[in-house]
Amino acid sequence: MSQIVNIKDHPKLAQFVRRAFPSYRKHKVILCASGSITLSGGSWDGGSRSTYSGATITGTPFALRYNTAPSHFNGGKPDTVAIIEPDTLVLQSGTFCGKPATLTLYAPQSTLDQLI
Repeated sequence: MSQIVNIKDHPKLAQFVRRAFPSYRKHKVILCASGSITLSGGSWDGGSRSTYSGATITGTPFALRYNTAPSHFNGGKPDTVAIIEPDTLVLQSGTFCGKPATLTLYAPQSTLDQLI
């Protein structure tokens, strides 16, 4: 399940975005309740590209190790990261058609409930 929310309507979410992704300037984010995420779209395609990072509920960022380029070594499939920790989020950003993409937060519903 996903929903689009205005950052200014949720102070905890605004604080989280400022700490985890300080360069983000859009007014909305997409929240997706999910236990896992398939990391794809890391290569440029038609002016679009996805990038991924991780963050704790406090907004402390951490690096994700992933390979989004499909190759014949892994059967042509991108990596999948399971969100195990209840206070961990995966952030998807990047470029969509040459412009900054809307930030998408993937986390278990209980973690998202803490932010909104």
